[in-house]
Amino acid sequence: GVASNDLWSFDPATGAWTEVAVAGARPDIRFGHNAFYDRAKKRLVIALGQADGSTFFDDVWAFDAATASWSELGAGSSDKPEVRYGAGGAHDEASNRLIVSHGFTDQGRFDDSWTFDLTADRWTKLKTSGDVPVKRCLTRCVWRPSAKSMLLYGGQTDDNPFLGDVWSLDDAAAKWTEQQPTPSPGARNLYGASLDAAGARWYVTGGNTPDGPASDTWVYAMAMGTWTKLEAATPPPARYSSDAAIAGSTLYIFGGHDGSAEIADTWAADLG
Repeated sequence: GVASNDLWSFDPATGAWTEVAVAGARPDIRFGHNAFYDRAKKRLVIALGQADGSTFFDDVWAFDAATASWSELGAGSSDKPEVRYGAGGAHDEASNRLIVSHGFTDQGRFDDSWTFDLTADRWTKLKTSGDVPVKRCLTRCVWRPSAKSMLLYGGQTDDNPFLGDVWSLDDAAAKWTEQQPTPSPGARNLYGASLDAAGARWYVTGGNTPDGPASDTWVYAMAMGTWTKLEAATPPPARYSSDAAIAGSTLYIFGGHDGSAEIADTWAADLG
């Protein structure tokens, strides 16, 4: 129920959480932001988000673990997306950029897409042609290196709180195309998601659905463009607003909301 700006680290070897002491300035409190690990510079990057009912952000920050310090990126960019939270975000590692799409403020939802160049330290709006996924928030995106495209799935729009559509944004053509894979995870928002880059698979877990919080996990095979539901002997309790991350061959999820209260448990699935 309260936004925060603390930072924590989870050690898979010990199964322990540790709060990270931060030196100097740090991002304002927020939720609904985008985050990814920049392996090239060994830093955590976050962007956008919301602090409360009327405070939204368009900033980008990076955390350097070596110095235990945050630094703001792109403050001098002449062009920026409108402030928002709940946008989809994808890290195009080869081109050293973050792509964000859609999102929400108290003024309404968006259907535009932007890139943040981590080398040039600036925002650029993507000019697409043709159909565009309906305005939405509470969605996620993932970059597909082999196809040089970005995938967007699900979320929430003005008259439909649970979307289940899948779209692909071709980078070279700057054009969206709706995908129709069968089967699919179905309509949901606020799901956890993490990319297994080595295996070219995107894992989606939980989320809020028309039937309430979900406990299922799906995997999207990048090369084939198909979804498969994973059958776990003991799935985590149903939840939405959780986060997910892959370390080695293990998928981790943390926290979220079970429909009645916030939860703070951590679960792991051996993907091998």
